[in-house]
Amino acid sequence: MSRNSKIEFLFDHQFRGLKSLRKRCAITLLLDDANAEKIAERMFVCLNSSNGPSPIKYSIIRSLKNFNLFEEEMLDGRHIKSASTILLWIKAAINYRQMLNELPDEGIEKRFDEIRAEQLQDEAAVDEEEFFNHHDADADFNYWLEMACWKPEEAVALSMGKDPKVVNTATLNKELEERMNETAAASQSVFFREYLKRCEQVNRAQEIGRLPENITPSAFLEWANGQKMALDGKLAESLVGFAGPNSNSSSHQNENLHGKTRGVFLKIIFGLAVSHYDQSTDLYSRENTDVARRISDDLRLTGIDVDEKTVRKYLKDASEYLIGQDIKLKTPSASNRSNRTQ
Repeated sequence: MSRNSKIEFLFDHQFRGLKSLRKRCAITLLLDDANAEKIAERMFVCLNSSNGPSPIKYSIIRSLKNFNLFEEEMLDGRHIKSASTILLWIKAAINYRQMLNELPDEGIEKRFDEIRAEQLQDEAAVDEEEFFNHHDADADFNYWLEMACWKPEEAVALSMGKDPKVVNTATLNKELEERMNETAAASQSVFFREYLKRCEQVNRAQEIGRLPENITPSAFLEWANGQKMALDGKLAESLVGFAGPNSNSSSHQNENLHGKTRGVFLKIIFGLAVSHYDQSTDLYSRENTDVARRISDDLRLTGIDVDEKTVRKYLKDASEYLIGQDIKLKTPSASNRSNRTQ
């Protein structure tokens, strides 16, 4: 993260709600001494234009308290009595930003590390009280390992030791909305961030064929280990040697078709397409290429009926898989192509 980004982080942390309020009030004036009174007046009017508490109001109140600017300025927890209080807040913000700009890099780095550590600690402490850390949110692995496959979100929840029926995107979003309405911090949950990250990892792995559409427990374990993803201890123990309900060694081996073996097949498909039908390794990116049609026609000559659209789809899947594997393709030279056909 750059110095300027860290300064913005420190400023936003100290003056919670200022950026949101500027946006809400459509204030584009530069935040400096010359514009301070105008900004304060417009914010005062905008802030008190609606009744009731809001995350922005809570943020401002907390910031005022931090700077010892909060006395009897609130009325029933809903309105700030005068623009003068907002002006004091604005001037404090201007001075604070100037102080940050004048700090050496070492000072910025130290403050950033301290605030970020406190923030993570606060977020983790809040998470401890949330529903997903209650006992009834724990996963029953005996139940879930009896399932033939898992949906993407189910796999993610189980990887974190949670019951997918209790912990999912819908319930987490609902909890986060309630948290934002109740507290000035309104910080996103550490748990939720990790959950969303894992959801994205699983979805992308499916897109390039590293995970099947229907995720078997053993396929997920193999993939997660390859990702060095930290799995819940109880899940990891339960998955050791797991081959699924009523399974034998052959059915367990067949699951690999959706993992490593599928990747091998995709390599073969694309490699043969390049070497036998097109000298260019970017054939998949050119919509007007006739490679898919030629492959489909040749397959029909052998009695295998695969339409051009399907061939094109798998060529695209193969190319995306190779890109994900960071494999550098080579175009066969004329001499190599000639020697191969002799």
